[in-house]
Amino acid sequence: MIDVLGTLGPSCSDEKILEAMFSEGMTGIRINLSHVMLRECREQIKAIKSAAAKIGIDAKILIDMQGPELRIGEMKKPISLKEGQEIKLGNGEIPVEPIILENIRNGMDILLDDGKILVNVNEVADKYACAVVKRGGVLSSKKSILLVGTTINMPAVTEKDLENISIAQELGITGVMQPFVRSRDDLMDVRHALENCGAKDIKIYAKIENIDGVNSLESFMDACDEIVIARGDLGNCMPLWKLPRVQKQISLVCNKYKKPFMVVTQMLSSMEHSKVPTRAEVSDIYNAALDGAKSVMVTGETAVGEYPVEVIRYLRKTVNECHTRIIDENISLVPYYRNDEVSLPWYQDIDVCKQVDNIDFVYDHNRLRTMYDYLDAHGSLYYISYKGTLIGDVSLCDNGELAIVICKEYQNKHIGRACIMDMIELAREKGMEKVKAKIYSFNTQSLRMVQSLGFEKVAGEWYEYEYVIK
Repeated sequence: MIDVLGTLGPSCSDEKILEAMFSEGMTGIRINLSHVMLRECREQIKAIKSAAAKIGIDAKILIDMQGPELRIGEMKKPISLKEGQEIKLGNGEIPVEPIILENIRNGMDILLDDGKILVNVNEVADKYACAVVKRGGVLSSKKSILLVGTTINMPAVTEKDLENISIAQELGITGVMQPFVRSRDDLMDVRHALENCGAKDIKIYAKIENIDGVNSLESFMDACDEIVIARGDLGNCMPLWKLPRVQKQISLVCNKYKKPFMVVTQMLSSMEHSKVPTRAEVSDIYNAALDGAKSVMVTGETAVGEYPVEVIRYLRKTVNECHTRIIDENISLVPYYRNDEVSLPWYQDIDVCKQVDNIDFVYDHNRLRTMYDYLDAHGSLYYISYKGTLIGDVSLCDNGELAIVICKEYQNKHIGRACIMDMIELAREKGMEKVKAKIYSFNTQSLRMVQSLGFEKVAGEWYEYEYVIK
């Protein structure tokens, strides 16, 4: 199942809203630490956990670190910048760090607030720089600043990041998002910081937001748990028409290395003020899922938008639509989600009998291969739909084991030795060592069949049998 993540903010800080978002298919949430310290988020984290627990979800909670990103300082109030207006960076007007002023050059373009505002420098002095607004907007405290064409070497992990990491395990944080990853060294700094705090199990999400990260991507695949295609700042590094190609390039590399990846930024930005998305937005989400994304995330749409619950609904339903896989004219795979309208009847049906021995329904070897290859590419758990009726589920385990379950009503309708033999052949082809079958004692027909094929009972397991590939 594709993870659907929102971002915490004023629009979704209420526990009831969070509960509704989890009900609509959200599986995790991001906490942006650019403007706040983790110690200040204890109550919000309690609300997240409580809301998720009510829906029966073990939510992922990710913290987005400050990292080496450059930002302007605190401003007394937001200011409106008009095209043609002259502004001053530093010297009491727009506060910036000394290291930024040191790297500003005359004639340089500067992007503010994720590229929404563009200014061009026309004067540089010791303690300030003057610039003319080329693309206006409203600028407020702590917004990002990017000096176009210039790389400023900053430490990957800041003192504030270290403080946040030190309590991440205690607060139940499941993942750390490292911004502006430039090299393997950046991720190793994060890894060492986590290990030093006894938090080595917290996953690392590497955000690709600059050209350095794109160019060195293959060198740090094994140093993180998931790649994040963060299209906001990444789009500031290049003409926007090049961004889709770079996104595809990153996804291809991730698929090559079987590394999970997330797509984020402006997936449903129109829904900050609209109850329905644009056609382009749902197409963007669908294509991200089609490219193999393990996760999709929204930011301002849920943090400050007017319709956070509706945002999650569209996000979940669109990725699910992408991953409904047609196997043949009778069978399709439907994405698994415990609380949706598809899955509830399956799990509430008292006649459901979950037996992995019931692989009989996938009796055709070509169908079996198609199903295996699809799960190998996309992972997770799917329902099996037969002629429009939900009849079971199928999953590919981490060890390569294919587990297929059919409910009672459809058991043994297509059972046959050929299916079991196809499973053995497929396992041998994939280089597996064993094929396992879980047989309840009352299912004598399946039991006799697997025994006749050479399956033997596993010691200490009352219903597990295995066939050793020779």
